[in-house]
Amino acid sequence: MITACCILLILYALFVLYTVGGQRYHRHDLIGNPFVSIVIPARNEALHLRQCLDSLETLDYPESRMEIILVDDRSVDETGRIMDRFAKNHPRRRVIHIHNLPPGRTGKSHALIVGTKQCGGEFLFFTDADCTVPPRWIQAHVRAYTPSTGLCGGSVRLNRKGSPAGHRLQSLEWLHLASVGWGWAGRGIPLSVFGNNLSVRREAFQASGGFDCAAGHPLEDFALARRVHKHTPWSAAFTGDKEAAVCSRPLPFTDWIAQQRRWAVGGRLHRMPGLGIMTLTFCRNLMMILLLTFGNWQAALFLLTGSIAADGFLMFRLLKNRENRRLLPDLPLYEILLAAGSLLIAPVMLLARTYTWKETVYMNRLDGKDQS
Repeated sequence: MITACCILLILYALFVLYTVGGQRYHRHDLIGNPFVSIVIPARNEALHLRQCLDSLETLDYPESRMEIILVDDRSVDETGRIMDRFAKNHPRRRVIHIHNLPPGRTGKSHALIVGTKQCGGEFLFFTDADCTVPPRWIQAHVRAYTPSTGLCGGSVRLNRKGSPAGHRLQSLEWLHLASVGWGWAGRGIPLSVFGNNLSVRREAFQASGGFDCAAGHPLEDFALARRVHKHTPWSAAFTGDKEAAVCSRPLPFTDWIAQQRRWAVGGRLHRMPGLGIMTLTFCRNLMMILLLTFGNWQAALFLLTGSIAADGFLMFRLLKNRENRRLLPDLPLYEILLAAGSLLIAPVMLLARTYTWKETVYMNRLDGKDQS
């Protein structure tokens, strides 16, 4: 058993070293202030939307060089009225109200399609209505662009008010995914981007087909990044700059389960090397659960310690930020729960045909299109 654990750890360590080698900071000189469009879709987000809009008003960017497009996706609460009040008497703030969902589209992807058709910016920015953006969010993204960069993702941190254990573990999950996305984007392969912290060059967006070509996919953000990478001359990037990190909120357990299911169903879009990385991680986690189940404590402790060291190194550049440092003591528990969770996610990825988004159940079809 120790031999098998060593083999798995060596393979995982090679993956980590290769990933960390791609985690580069790209801070290019910002020439002028390009005109940007910020698109925020929302459905029944009245409870959180005001905080999001307040953060937009604190952006350290010339108001004349940006426009904000808010898309109300069939909300039945105060979301639409909050948007209308925010946009009132501001010529560069617009609200679009959606009343019907066309067949074959999911709510969010349709809202993004509608919103982006109204954009006039050189760069398009996306976040969610339950997120807040930092003051220099736009600058941090734009300075990550080289002349060949078409799309850029950023990391996400959670508002850990009170910091219960479940919220801290969700924070580690976001940092883990961001660390992988950052490293592999640096190697030229987009493996993980987040729709609540994403920007794209208008030319690359149009060349990729935009969200029309990702319509219906459970992970429209990743589908867009993959199309930019595979079907345009532009590359995809990821910035680890803390000034680009968006703040989201921890999810209640039932919502977190729904999110995991949606991510698992959307994970079918992955091909190599993403599929290989998921397989390696699954084998490592399966081994850890088997060792714990059959009482081989010595081998289990060896594998757990190695996993903590490897993932700690993988996430080090994001964990060293002052806001994230407090998460380090939770890393052992995170590794154990990650191992258990992967055994549940694997069959969902292989077998599940439906997922839930904003109280609506969608059917996932094998061609990547969804049908509600």
